[in-house]
Amino acid sequence: MPDENGLIAAHGRTIRDSDDTFRQLASGPWAPFKAASLGADVQISTENIVILQVAGPTSVQVIERLLGRSIRELGQPAVEAEAASPRRKTVILRWNHEDILDVFASQFEQGEEYKHIEFPTPRSRSRADTPTS
Repeated sequence: MPDENGLIAAHGRTIRDSDDTFRQLASGPWAPFKAASLGADVQISTENIVILQVAGPTSVQVIERLLGRSIRELGQPAVEAEAASPRRKTVILRWNHEDILDVFASQFEQGEEYKHIEFPTPRSRSRADTPTS
């Protein structure tokens, strides 16, 4: 959970139980303090709930070694159902170079100034990959 400066004040997980009821788990005192300072109705309780996260490039292998069996098939029915009837559609955006030139030219010429265009970038590209001149 971030503080006012965007820094991590506490780690936690928020679960939505209903339209107006949420649970904040494993967060320490920051979430109840912040909710109370905003005038939210906060109830603090202690329950025996365990949240475990195993992350990283070998997390599946670690879990399988601990369990002594494969877990790779656990999500298979959901993957097969999505493949059979996808909920999303992949589309391709094709830029018209003349339109793009008009948009950028409008920033420097008299007349109507068009809204700035942000170009998509590959998700795999990080700041470290960006050349510094």
